[in-house]
Amino acid sequence: MNQAPDDQRESWLGRLDAWVEESPWHPRVLPFFVYIFGLLIIGLGSTVESWGAGIGVVAAVGRGWQSAPVQLVLYAAQCGLVCWLLWRYRRLTPELTIRFHWLAIPTGVFLLVAWVGLGWLMTGEFSERWSGLMAGEPVGAIDYGIDGAEPNAFATVEEHDLRKQVHSDGLEGQFGAALLFFRLLGMSLVVPLFEELFIRSAMVRGLQHRRETLRGIGQVLCDFPVVGDALMNTKFGREVSREDPILTRQLVATPVGAMTLWAVFASTLVFSLSHLLRDWPGCIACGIVWCWLVWYTNRPSLAEDRRMGIGPIAWSHGITNALLWGYTVWTDDWQFL
Repeated sequence: MNQAPDDQRESWLGRLDAWVEESPWHPRVLPFFVYIFGLLIIGLGSTVESWGAGIGVVAAVGRGWQSAPVQLVLYAAQCGLVCWLLWRYRRLTPELTIRFHWLAIPTGVFLLVAWVGLGWLMTGEFSERWSGLMAGEPVGAIDYGIDGAEPNAFATVEEHDLRKQVHSDGLEGQFGAALLFFRLLGMSLVVPLFEELFIRSAMVRGLQHRRETLRGIGQVLCDFPVVGDALMNTKFGREVSREDPILTRQLVATPVGAMTLWAVFASTLVFSLSHLLRDWPGCIACGIVWCWLVWYTNRPSLAEDRRMGIGPIAWSHGITNALLWGYTVWTDDWQFL
């Protein structure tokens, strides 16, 4: 007998709820990876267009996928789904607050300057030095005068697709402006919440101590084919495979804001790997500042009711991203958006 639509919906949600609740990692990791998957879907158009360059219909589908109306719908759906996940499972992530601390403002402004300045160093002088070094040139040899082009080994500074859409005529330009506005909302309100929940809560806490982290990673690898078989033939593999999930144990045992140098390093490494190489120095600056801020606003000397969760760093992150959006629009420098 076929299930009624309502029964199917309840069954699907019930399975999702059960999966999310079975591990403290799941509600903190799921929104992040849903957003990343959404980025892949949104960027599918350029891939389809390049693959189908010789096939008119396929290339047309790729170009249509990249149009402002389609991108607007996809981006709104992406952010909406992430918001729904954060809201539905908020009881499982009590550290996800919107509490504000005044330090969010100066740290947010400082990190905008660091992000843009360090990004320009990566796409400017350092990029040219790296390109020359790879070509066998002396490290000090820099030539900025090649056809007037800017050195750029780490990121493209070609005209941004969104810029083209915003400056288009007719409906494309109107939808482009709407997409630009939605990007402001997404990057300043949605991204800080799920990214800080994943990085400065789950990663910082779950990767708190070096020895336990390495043992936990080894334990995870034991479940992989080939690698796991090799590990299980070692004393280390047999020992860690008999323990309860080590990274989960570390996550649960570590309060929000607890900080070690290893946790700063490991969480910032994960944060950097989710960004372009050009942005890695900025990611390091953000990792240091936001790890300090989440520690400061949740430090052990504070009474329990005065500890603020990840709210202050979400505010700081949102301020940085909103200012980055403003910088992009004001200066017409679209490489950071």
